[in-house]
Amino acid sequence: MNAISAGAGKLISECSNQDLANIVWSYAALEYSAARPLLESISSASIARIEDFDQQHVSNTAWAIARLAWKDRPLFDALSGPAVPTISLFVAQGLSNMAWS
Repeated sequence: MNAISAGAGKLISECSNQDLANIVWSYAALEYSAARPLLESISSASIARIEDFDQQHVSNTAWAIARLAWKDRPLFDALSGPAVPTISLFVAQGLSNMAWS
């Protein structure tokens, strides 16, 4: 996993919003929190483009950071921005993810 994290970290700038959300979700699903440099890169990239995140990106990323017990307040606060005005567009799973996180 460390080799994957190192390789992925070099490609973060090329990742789509979906890629960012999928990577952090995957690490959370595996309960693998040792990849802090990668997670921090994902956090920075996500915050920079948070206004372009759709409800799935927001809810999956929020769930993942909560699942990893990752104390990234700037990212969590940034995720709240697009979530509040679009909450009515969230599907049931997205609402559940947000409530759980």
